[in-house]
Amino acid sequence: GKPIRGVAANVELTTPTGAALLVTLVNRFVNTYPAMRIDAIGYGVGARKLPSPNLVRVCIGEASARGLKLQEIALLETNVDDVSGEVIGYTIEKLIAEGALDASAVPVLMKKGRLGFFIKVLTKPKDAERLAHVLMLETGTLGVRVLPTVHRYTLEREIVQVDVKLAGRKFKPRVKVARERGKLVGFAAEYEDAKKIAERTGLPLRDVMRRVEEAARRKIR
Repeated sequence: GKPIRGVAANVELTTPTGAALLVTLVNRFVNTYPAMRIDAIGYGVGARKLPSPNLVRVCIGEASARGLKLQEIALLETNVDDVSGEVIGYTIEKLIAEGALDASAVPVLMKKGRLGFFIKVLTKPKDAERLAHVLMLETGTLGVRVLPTVHRYTLEREIVQVDVKLAGRKFKPRVKVARERGKLVGFAAEYEDAKKIAERTGLPLRDVMRRVEEAARRKIR
């Protein structure tokens, strides 16, 4: 399905032909313009009198991200003051497992001097309602604020596996690699893989992550 929005007008604001063109030509719908360089602007003016200007505007341009990837996301926010740190930690883990792009909690001082947490969740727009429901069920919050159209810049990302030998055993942990226009910017050992290796070998987690990243440095160019 495609998103629609009602306005204060008792007349049809699009034609079947116009709707068909949008469905065929548009691959992404947004509520606000992303940061971009405008190359051309076109206007169409209708004859029917409406409460608002009867205009259609089309802008053609390119995202001004200097090789970065522009991603549309939704931002969920809520404040809670009657939830323990253990529940907050579990909630963040569950949100990530359910598909959130990121989740965090910051201690805050709330009304009447109560200590609480400010929880933020980044998610794909299509998952916003489902994850808001998870957030309410797990924390008991009565409401979740939704900022429906937020943009963030991201580097090109890929996951590669490297070979490491630790405590006499061979492993193939994953490493997250970041690039900008193909140029290597940085990399980091995948936490869950490094954690499993640390548990199996008895080595400190920080040592495992360092060894994995050293192996990645030798392999990745």
